[in-house]
Amino acid sequence: MQKCKRLPSTTSSSSSTLALTELRRLLTSRDERERTGRFFADGLRPVVQALAAPGTRIEQLVLAPELLTNPLGESLRERLRHQRIPEVTLSASQYRQLSQLEEPQGVGVIVQRRPQRLSWLSPTDREFFVALDTIRSPGNLGTILRTMDAVGAAGLILIGGEIDPFDPRVVRATMGSLFSQRIVRTTEPEFAAWRAQHGVALVGTSPHAATSYRELAWPQRTALWLGGERAGLSQDQQAACDTVVRIPMVGTCDSLNVATAAAVLLYEVSFSRG
Repeated sequence: MQKCKRLPSTTSSSSSTLALTELRRLLTSRDERERTGRFFADGLRPVVQALAAPGTRIEQLVLAPELLTNPLGESLRERLRHQRIPEVTLSASQYRQLSQLEEPQGVGVIVQRRPQRLSWLSPTDREFFVALDTIRSPGNLGTILRTMDAVGAAGLILIGGEIDPFDPRVVRATMGSLFSQRIVRTTEPEFAAWRAQHGVALVGTSPHAATSYRELAWPQRTALWLGGERAGLSQDQQAACDTVVRIPMVGTCDSLNVATAAAVLLYEVSFSRG
């Protein structure tokens, strides 16, 4: 694995400018995030979650003391200092340039984390996963991850290379829940082989499915495959599923936002576990 360069741990004007430049690269360039395995998590809750997350290495603390008004922020700063995590200090205006929060809290971290390999996952009974191969809205992906955290899902399986789970808009929308989930990247053939090996049932979604999601006896090991916002799952993808379910519609609309549909289905899977 490539050894990643840390941002300078000093508060001089020149180093703050350099830190700002490198942080902007992480925020604006997927290539940079994938090359280094790093991304920026902004705000108190994401920092707390990152500290507690296995497999996540905090490489740098980024502070704006003028914005750091919550006592929890100072507590986190001391905790990270005790762990000898380097820090860089920015002005309030510099930090606001980075932050996507309406009211920046003046604390964030550079973390190193890459998607895992599917072969590392050995699912147990009652575990359930979400599988995605395409999704257009970072906000939708972030909301799905937040719901997965809420219902105790076991992880997110990304099929193919289209989705960037560490896009700053995704990270912001998860409100820190990103760090609660195992995130895996794989291919369709590898996914099929893994499901067969571990007895994981693949449940897809379609508004035209014969079975309502309420009628399904949800398998002990389940992967819920959600299609993209526009087209949903293709016919070939639906054919690869063990079961395809629909969410009944009684009004005039014929579909739900993918994040809303994910919430409905994930809570049903969770309730089926008792």
